[in-house]
Amino acid sequence: MTILNKKTKTEDTKMKETKTMSYARTCIQELARQYGDFVQVSDIARKHDLPAAYCQKILLNLSRAGIVESVRGQGFTLIRPITQLSEELIGRAI
Repeated sequence: MTILNKKTKTEDTKMKETKTMSYARTCIQELARQYGDFVQVSDIARKHDLPAAYCQKILLNLSRAGIVESVRGQGFTLIRPITQLSEELIGRAI
């Protein structure tokens, strides 16, 4: 593998991390708009034109980290107010 390929691979990895964080922010902002209600992943994905499977993966990671709650058949909801969330906390969760 050449140095150029390594650099490109690293750049691709950074780009994916940025995309994941962007999608996570979008999902969290949508849950915050409907705070206290459960929201389906398909609704978030459709409304913001995001891949549903990717959103599902992100929200499951956020659920494991205690940021959102998941109830089968109902969707996801924020556990804490958005003001208590930081980029660092979200980044570590995803």
